Formats: sequence, C-alpha cells, structure tokens
Amino acid sequence: MFLLASSVFGIGISLSTVATSAYVADIAKKEQIGGSMGALSSIMDIGHASGPLVTGIVITAAGYATGFLTSFLLALGVTIVFFVSVRNRAA
Repeated sequence: MFLLASSVFGIGISLSTVATSAYVADIAKKEQIGGSMGALSSIMDIGHASGPLVTGIVITAAGYATGFLTSFLLALGVTIVFFVSVRNRAA
C-alpha cells in the first residue's frame, strides 16, 4: 500500500513539475522566458528546502494532524489561486 501511495504521489509531482514549467513558458513573453524560468526554479528550490523544515516545526509544536492540515490548506489555497488566474487569463 505504501509503495502504491508513493508511486501515485511521485507521478503527481513529476506531472505538476512538467506542467508548471510548460505553463510558465506559455504565459511569459518571449523576452521574459529566461527570467521567468529562473524565478520558477528559485521558488521551487525554496519550497523544497523550507517545506519539510516548516512542516516539521508545525508537527513538533501542534502534532501530526495540524501539520498535515496546514499542508492541505496551503495546497488548497494555491490551487484556488491557480484556477482563478487561469480562468481570468482564458476570458
């Protein structure tokens, strides 16, 4: 069961990473692609470095349920912002 869950999460992360890079390349102007891709990579690196640390601090202070709930709410908030930004761009 753990191997299946890990595989599903791994596929999800790989697809979202590829999709995010393609999305940035699509919405950036031709002369801004390099800077946009650099900014995306920087944001992803900061998230990969600080995410586990911050989650560990939250789990230590408030427990596992709060730590996972905080991560879920953050992911939900980012998803909502993404859908709103895509919807406004398509209109």
